[in-house]
Order: sequence, then C-alpha cells, then structure tokens
Amino acid sequence: RTTTENPVTYEQRVLVRYLQPPPLPPPEPLIIKEVCPDQPP
Repeated sequence: RTTTENPVTYEQRVLVRYLQPPPLPPPEPLIIKEVCPDQPP
C-alpha cells in the first residue's frame, strides 16, 4: 500500500531528532587535568 504521508516514519524522525543531540564539531584531543586545591599542612 502506498500512502503519501506515513505517520510512523514521521514519528521516527521526530524521535530521532529529539534523542540525538545536534551534530558536534570534530573531537579535539581531550586533555583532562584534575586540579586539586592546595591543602594546608
């Protein structure tokens, strides 16, 4: 059967749009530094 408007695909598109975050820029090398405040002795 052929229908011009398929609600299922539309719903899937909406779900995908909501579930996926916007496209991110290419990942940069991730440098994670753990900075601890100086504790007094």
